[in-house]
Amino acid sequence: MAAAYERAGAPSLSDARLTPGRTPLPRTTAWRIVKRRSLPPTAEQLVTFLAACGVSSPE
Repeated sequence: MAAAYERAGAPSLSDARLTPGRTPLPRTTAWRIVKRRSLPPTAEQLVTFLAACGVSSPE
């Protein structure tokens, strides 16, 4: 996930414009994911993180 974040140009994950219709990630959660300290604690936060990084869901 950290690699996806870097490929996306290190977007501000707390910026609601990157994830329309989703609750922005808490800054500490985003920091932990990017620094490879933990995974998102919920599926919703995982989807928000990936959406902000430009990773689309498989359909």
